[in-house]
Amino acid sequence: MSSTVTNTPLGQFLVVQPYGPDLLREVTVLSDHAKRSAAFAAVDAIVLAAHRTGTPLASIEKLGLTVVDSRTGEALMKDSH
Repeated sequence: MSSTVTNTPLGQFLVVQPYGPDLLREVTVLSDHAKRSAAFAAVDAIVLAAHRTGTPLASIEKLGLTVVDSRTGEALMKDSH
């Protein structure tokens, strides 16, 4: 499902995969979540599943999985604590 991350009826935190040069608008929405932590857990689950199936790390990184706040359009970083 492709979507612009703003003006969307989905949850506040979106896991997206960009497909164009505009990393916040040209994306495929993979999942939506009410909580930031749930969105990052979804990214971790995708990465772990890809790793378990033998996908090379470089290929996983090329997916460009990003968590975006749908209310602000801001790409978020995972908290380190």
